[in-house]
Amino acid sequence: MYKQQQQQQYSHPSQLIPSVCTLNTQEEDQQDYQLIQRKLQCYKDNLKIIQKNNEDDRKYLSSSSDVLQLTESQEDDCEQLRQQINFLQDELSKTKQNMMQIIEELTQQRDLLIYKIQELEATIDNLSQQKHLRNKSIHSTLLDITYEQDQTQDYSRKRTRSKYDDQNCWKRIFEELADMLKTENVIQEVHRLQQKCIKQDKFIGCVQDLVVKLTPKDIFEHSKPQLRDCWHWIKGICTEYMNLKKMQATVIVETCSQILNVQPQDIVSQIQFLIKRIIAQKN
Repeated sequence: MYKQQQQQQYSHPSQLIPSVCTLNTQEEDQQDYQLIQRKLQCYKDNLKIIQKNNEDDRKYLSSSSDVLQLTESQEDDCEQLRQQINFLQDELSKTKQNMMQIIEELTQQRDLLIYKIQELEATIDNLSQQKHLRNKSIHSTLLDITYEQDQTQDYSRKRTRSKYDDQNCWKRIFEELADMLKTENVIQEVHRLQQKCIKQDKFIGCVQDLVVKLTPKDIFEHSKPQLRDCWHWIKGICTEYMNLKKMQATVIVETCSQILNVQPQDIVSQIQFLIKRIIAQKN
């Protein structure tokens, strides 16, 4: 369209040349001279038009070059922004995977502790049942002793002994009964303390095995950790988990805010805007 407009602005000088006769007259020479003058003037006019068109072409090419450079610059900015978004998505994916791995490990530890607690509860129930059976046995023994005591009293009434002998007999019976009850109480207390020590040792052993299993091999290579070491280890794990949970969320928000150059509350809307813009450019 632009070239057609240029071509319409001037015509070839030959269109102005009429047919010339070969008569050698002064009038014809004058006409030829005037015709040549008009032809020369037409060439000059056409030359000016061509020069003007060339100048317009140069301006048009310069404007097109600026537009092309601006488009290329925008494409470079879009590519950099696309790379930044991809990098941000990769970082978010890695952070999410790390958090999921930490949560999975802590979940396994929690399940293991729950299993140990269930074992301890089962042990306590078993000990309670044993204690109940032992109490029943003691009660039955006391009933037997009472029965024997009654039988002895009946027998003593039937026997014809002196008052002194009867008193010695009763004294001996009561002393033996007191010794029996005293020994039973001591045995019961010893057994209870023994079971308590066994339960505590078992729990401590489970905690030590857990610490050794989740700790690098060179730390507790030759000996098991002490109870104090186990406590510090568990406390450190819980503290580190809470700090890591708080720090990871803060680092992710700050990184997104710095990359996108927006406030933290505008991160989501900015990412959605960039994604829509990239999709629109591709379409």
